[in-house]
Amino acid sequence: MSLIEKLETLVNNLLILLGQIIRRALIKAVPLKARLLSVKIHNKILAVITWCKQAPKRFIKNLPVILAKLKSQIFAFNVKEMLQPTYKAAVSQYELNQNGLNLSQFKKFFLAPFLLMGQWLSGLNTGQTVLLLGFTTASVLAGINMIFSGNRLVDSHIKEMRAPASVEEEISYDRPNYYKKEKRHFDIVYLRLPVYIPKVNELQSVDIDFSATLTNRRSRMKLEQLEFQLRDHLILNVEPMVSTFPLEDEGKTIIREKIIAEMNSFMTEKNIEGEVIDVKINYIFAN
Repeated sequence: MSLIEKLETLVNNLLILLGQIIRRALIKAVPLKARLLSVKIHNKILAVITWCKQAPKRFIKNLPVILAKLKSQIFAFNVKEMLQPTYKAAVSQYELNQNGLNLSQFKKFFLAPFLLMGQWLSGLNTGQTVLLLGFTTASVLAGINMIFSGNRLVDSHIKEMRAPASVEEEISYDRPNYYKKEKRHFDIVYLRLPVYIPKVNELQSVDIDFSATLTNRRSRMKLEQLEFQLRDHLILNVEPMVSTFPLEDEGKTIIREKIIAEMNSFMTEKNIEGEVIDVKINYIFAN
C-alpha cells in the first residue's frame, strides 16, 4: 500500500470518528422526553407503514365476510317500507290541494316520483332547492359518466391486448429503394462476351465490367461464393454477337437486359432467394 493510500485511509477513519463524537454529543444535548417522544413517533410511523402493507392481504382475506354482510344488509333494507310514509304523506297533501279529489292508481304510479321529490323538498327555500337539485343532478351525471368511461377503458384494453407471438400479425412497412443499396451491389470485372467476326481485321474480343443491384444482401453473398459458376453460365447462355455491336447504345441495352435475365435464371437454378433489379455497365474494352 502506497503512502498516499495510507494517508487517505487515516483521514477517512478520523472523519468517521469525528462524526460519531458529534452524534453522541447531539444525543446527549437533546432532553430525555424529546428522545422518547421521537422513538414513539418513529414506532408509530413503522406501525402505520406495516399496517398499510398488510391491508391488501387482510382485505382479500376478509372479502367473503364483507360481501356476505353487505348482501345481508342490502336484502334486509326495505325501500318500500322506508318510502311508504313519505309517499302517503305526499299523496294526502296532493289530494288536499286538489280539494279532496281521489287519485286513480295510474295517476298515483305516474306522479309517485314527483310527489316524493316534492315531499322531500318541502320546507326548503328556492335557493336551497335549486342547490340541492343541481348537486344531485351533477352527482348522477358524474356517476353515469364514470360507468361509461370505465366501459370504454375496458373495451380498449381488451382490443389492445397483445396476441401470442405465433399468431400476431407482422407489422410490414416499405423501405425506400435506396436503403443500403451500396451493400446490395455485385460487381464482375473482365467478363469476355462471346462474339463472332464477320470480316477480316474486325474486333476479336469484347470485355465488360458491370455492377448488378440485387434485392437483398444475402443473394449478393451467395453470388460472390458462386462467381465462377455464374461467369460460366453467362458465357454459355449469352448468344454471340457482332464484336462492334456492344459498343453501340442499342447493343448496351440488349446486353444489360440479357445479363439481368440470365442472372435471375442462374439464381432460380441455385435456389438463391432474391433477384437482379438493375445492371449498370461500368466499362467496355474491345480489342
